[in-house]
Amino acid sequence: MTPYSASVKPGAKSPTCGYVYGQPSLPRGAYTVSASSRWVVEWSALGFQGSLPVTVTGERELRVGELHALVVR
Repeated sequence: MTPYSASVKPGAKSPTCGYVYGQPSLPRGAYTVSASSRWVVEWSALGFQGSLPVTVTGERELRVGELHALVVR
């Protein structure tokens, strides 16, 4: 994971995330795609403080077809 930075503009591509599928999964199946997000939540209240590590993971089947883009100038 790349640590959060306020200097990154919204909508910018992640430097450490992404994958290109070289072959479509259709018509026979799907790819299994998984993603994890790790956070450390720091808290303080009534003179107490601490941190909580949190990891959220998800997985799903993704049907990948084929898409061609054409730019006309």
